[in-house]
Amino acid sequence: MMTELELVRLIRKGDRKAFDILCREYYAAFISYARMFLPADGAEDVVQDVLLNVWSRRESLVEDRSLQGYILRSIYNAALNKLSNSVIIALSQPLL
Repeated sequence: MMTELELVRLIRKGDRKAFDILCREYYAAFISYARMFLPADGAEDVVQDVLLNVWSRRESLVEDRSLQGYILRSIYNAALNKLSNSVIIALSQPLL
């Protein structure tokens, strides 16, 4: 099993297998965390968006910071944004 630091270094270099390992090992935990804030379908959307963002911005990952912590914080922020947008949409709908 690779350490988180090894995963970050490989992901930064564009190693798709390392990214797949990260996703396989932590995906269920990420979904569970996101479900603390969102329903199941919204949680999956947020986690997938965050992981896609991590991959697309992989060169900017910082090796001396926790990747898992970074992803969890990103999931939290994305979930709050999704909830906030849902409230705004709901409030803009006319009452029946």
